[in-house]
Amino acid sequence: MITIRRLEANEVSRLSEFDRTERITRLYAIEDGQLTSKPAEIDVPPWDDAHIHHLVEMTQSEMDQGAWAWGAFEREQIGGLACVGGRLIGQDGDLVQLVLMHVSKDFRRQGVASRLFDLAVQRARDLGAWGLYISATPSNSALGFYVSRGAGLASEVIAELYEKEPEDIHLILPLDQYVGHTQSTDNREQNR
Repeated sequence: MITIRRLEANEVSRLSEFDRTERITRLYAIEDGQLTSKPAEIDVPPWDDAHIHHLVEMTQSEMDQGAWAWGAFEREQIGGLACVGGRLIGQDGDLVQLVLMHVSKDFRRQGVASRLFDLAVQRARDLGAWGLYISATPSNSALGFYVSRGAGLASEVIAELYEKEPEDIHLILPLDQYVGHTQSTDNREQNR
């Protein structure tokens, strides 16, 4: 049984335990303001130590500034992690950033991403945000997940976040339109 709980900043280093490998069959890009795609055949390799260090440092820094993170566990094995910013951002100060969301290979297709995303959305609502700002990996799996939940191309691209991830597809999910995919008592309790 997979359980989800809030993480402490020192637990984020467990990203090193993730198997992030996957096969990407479609890549997306923004061209002339439009979302385009092309077929691809890419086997995504495991993270190297430098990338893990970067992700851990970035997430811990956000948590030091009020971000919340959750982990998905089966017994003691971690297989999912989501982190949502702790402050309002954007030109109108009405967005919260989805800092990070990853699900390890063996945890995929079990509703883990949906459960983690629901918690991130609820936390953004609790902060009074209008929308969730997402920098999505330009793959079919990541983009498909966010778009299926109602996210669309960001009309306002936050320059600082774009500079960090210019190849990502920058999206905004209007929170008032998101119903959620798992509204169980367990998720509401885990958000506290």
